[in-house]
Amino acid sequence: MKIEQLSRNPSIIQIHDIVNSHWISYFKNKSYETLERAPGGPTATPRTAAYAWLNDADIPEAPISRRIEFITGLNVVGENASEVLQIAAYAFGGHVELHYDSVCASLFIQITGN
Repeated sequence: MKIEQLSRNPSIIQIHDIVNSHWISYFKNKSYETLERAPGGPTATPRTAAYAWLNDADIPEAPISRRIEFITGLNVVGENASEVLQIAAYAFGGHVELHYDSVCASLFIQITGN
């Protein structure tokens, strides 16, 4: 992992390379068989994507939840602690209309001094 200090006051850091290329390949292989087309319907934004959701038990060789807990100190392991890992696959030539996600995928940690 690489840590970059974005600001001294307030102290804000950004962590890079949390997921390595081996884990990315592993997630892709694990999710391939369960990919589903994005839901349609009157309220859905048009998109040409497929999604899969992986529980911690589905990916024992890449304990991403444990790594996030180690980095942040937050409890993200367990059924009620967090959502499952979502994998999105976009086909070449596909598109996603402008939309707002309900949860931001970026992780920023604010470090405060004593």
